[in-house]
Amino acid sequence: MPDTQGEQFRHILIPVPGRSESFTTPRKGGQRLALPDRVRQTHARKLQRELEEIRRGAEEMRGERQAAGRATDFGLILEFISDPGFALKVESLDRRQSKIQLLNVRPESVPGPGGQKRTVTKATVRVPYGKLDRLAAIIKAYRSKESKKSGKPRNEELVAGIAEIRMAALEAFWTEESKPFPRADTAIAWEAWLHVGEGDRGRETVLATFMDEAKRLGITVEREQIRLPENTILLIRATRQQLEASLDLLNCLTELREPAVTAEFFTEMNPVEQAAWVNDALRRIIPPADGANAVCLLDTGANQGHPLLTPALDPEDLHAYDPAWGVHDTYTPKGHGTQMAGLALYGELVPVLAGGEIVQLAHRLESVKIFPPVRANDPRLYGDITRECMARPEVTAPQRQRVFSLQVTALETRGFGRPTSWSSTLDQLCAGAEEEGPSNQRLVCVSAGNTSLERADEYPSKNETEQVHDPGQAWNAITVGCCTEKVTIGGDAAFAGWQPLAARGALGPSSTTSIVWDDQWPFKPDVVMEGGNKAVNPDGNSVDTPDSLQLLTTNTDIRARLLTTTGDTSAATVLAARMAAIIQGEYPRFWPETVRALMIHSARWTRAMLDGRAAGDIGKDEWREVLRRYGYGLPNLGDALRSARNSVTLICQDEIQPFMLDEDRQVKTNELRLHELPWPRDVLLLHGTLDVEMRVTLSYFIEPNPGPRLSNNRYRYSSCGLRFDVRRPAESEVEFRSRINEEARKEDESPVPSDPDSDMWCLGFNLRHRGSIHSDIWRGTAADLAEKNHIAVFPVSGWWRLRKHLKMYDRRLRYSLVVTIRAPEQTVDIYTPIVTQVSVPVTVA
Repeated sequence: MPDTQGEQFRHILIPVPGRSESFTTPRKGGQRLALPDRVRQTHARKLQRELEEIRRGAEEMRGERQAAGRATDFGLILEFISDPGFALKVESLDRRQSKIQLLNVRPESVPGPGGQKRTVTKATVRVPYGKLDRLAAIIKAYRSKESKKSGKPRNEELVAGIAEIRMAALEAFWTEESKPFPRADTAIAWEAWLHVGEGDRGRETVLATFMDEAKRLGITVEREQIRLPENTILLIRATRQQLEASLDLLNCLTELREPAVTAEFFTEMNPVEQAAWVNDALRRIIPPADGANAVCLLDTGANQGHPLLTPALDPEDLHAYDPAWGVHDTYTPKGHGTQMAGLALYGELVPVLAGGEIVQLAHRLESVKIFPPVRANDPRLYGDITRECMARPEVTAPQRQRVFSLQVTALETRGFGRPTSWSSTLDQLCAGAEEEGPSNQRLVCVSAGNTSLERADEYPSKNETEQVHDPGQAWNAITVGCCTEKVTIGGDAAFAGWQPLAARGALGPSSTTSIVWDDQWPFKPDVVMEGGNKAVNPDGNSVDTPDSLQLLTTNTDIRARLLTTTGDTSAATVLAARMAAIIQGEYPRFWPETVRALMIHSARWTRAMLDGRAAGDIGKDEWREVLRRYGYGLPNLGDALRSARNSVTLICQDEIQPFMLDEDRQVKTNELRLHELPWPRDVLLLHGTLDVEMRVTLSYFIEPNPGPRLSNNRYRYSSCGLRFDVRRPAESEVEFRSRINEEARKEDESPVPSDPDSDMWCLGFNLRHRGSIHSDIWRGTAADLAEKNHIAVFPVSGWWRLRKHLKMYDRRLRYSLVVTIRAPEQTVDIYTPIVTQVSVPVTVA
């Protein structure tokens, strides 16, 4: 909804109970005009002076080039800039007869009055030497002549829209609107877009000029080329200084972009070339700090000797369930744990290797070999094996915080969402149940498991019938499926004419779902992460997996080669664990329940997941299918880590005693928790028609109680369920308390009656309350949000209450409540007033 890419701040951990707070919203600016008001003569003289200054600079360059024996028919690269809030008539800057060439157009946000953002349009134009007179004539006609047809100044739409003309810097070629211009002094990868010149040999002439200059300057140019009608695209490796050093080289360019480098670029290299790229990256990698948290991989072991893993994986952090297996990754045929280790530490390696920035590792690695070198464990032993494997690193480094990542799953024990011994053990381990001493809640990411497609026409129907693997049905774990953004197939001749199977942002071809599960069980997966894509043969049905549609990572056999590719839900799970570890390292005081909440809270569904529609256009009856395919969607690390001035996240970590034994020796509900949040009621009422958004996420860990007689009753499997509800518009606090209390005392959960607010929630009360994490998005006007300042957390039944003889009715349950308020624009500062009132220092990221 909003633009939250500006200044960022830490989330606000508020005390319990919360206090009401207010914020101030700047008023919106005026309307955009077609042309700014100009004093015609004054404006023309200003632009003529700027052109004259450019002319003098061009003469100096011409003299220097002549003295150096270089060609004097160079082109000038100029930048035309509009006033804030106004557009340029850019099509009039492309004058083919005069050989004046429009290279690119870039919008740029700039601060305006009151801090609001407005857009400036910038156009990069190549003007051949000697053609400045043509531009001068256009401005002169604007200054002194009128159009016979309209009576207005000639060329007014073009000239009046130009605020400034100047010589362009290298940044004028950078067209990645959402990404800053690279400023590293080291060589990095660039996608260089070259124009094709003029005439039949124009492309080859421009390309030859660029290659000659690149060789002279020591710029590396890869052999691959993409030839489009008006551009030749090259992948180069250069410093900023090298690109700035040659006017002839700049004369070949139209754009510079961040390269869409795929894993294939690296996997096609021989071992020596791969080693060179890895060694370059190692010079920029800073090991994690002492005391850093860890991602603990429960997999097939890891080869600690890999140069990219050594900085963050110590020998004492390598373990195995059976010492006879050894701790290294010897799983046949090509290993698995080492591949996952690279993703857990760096994410996909392409940007790490292709970039030139310093890489500060935020967390460590731990590895427990849960899988034998050759054959699988007996599935009936997996719960106990998992428990033992988690204990190994906890004994070795008991003070270290960690996120467990489990990629090992079983097909045979799936049961349409019903708990198994393995999934129940995982729920126990997350909750820290049945353990002596202080509570030891754990954060665990588990793979949803893969489906294998043999034909293109099996997608996505097979994904919808292939259910999430055991133990992915665990309530407390973050179960991870996969989606994909990888739709660019590289230049491997073996895949010429092939097309990507999944669309950008859609379900990954290997992902399983919970569509066939019984409705009483949680929606799984919880989230989806990148897991790669498959390609479809030109015959339209055969599928294969080119490297360009996979994720680049560390190879197991480092003697053969250092880099390889991987994908599927294993890769997605490790990426989720890495994200969780980054959040955990940034906020070490946050509970595992809170980190899990932030993961889900930050997730969004792509338009492909919603069949090209907006979330507001999805009906309540359609959301079930969306949730059982994608969970809550694709998490966003930036949103999980930071608030912004217009997007404030409040976090409550609290606990509740759900039940009690009354004087009649009956187990009854005991309490609810009412959170009165810092609420900007007056300001919301002042801007009553402004569209705003609120997201609420409630996260807690249930204690499981599986059994064959109880497996179809979710209340009896879980120790206790929690629910949240929000005060409705026109509902007083007294009415809200009364309504919630009445529902909390019901023996069984039943649908709540419809109310005027229900359509404003994305999922609604009855759909969002599955499993042990609940998240929903409310969208409406600021006036309605002004009345929603109370959120209640209350219990519903579970085996702590129903199984009295177990004497668990006085247990307490931790929970995390995460609430985000979003306004539509960066300029709406709601962060500062809130953080001031809760007396938390403002910490800028």
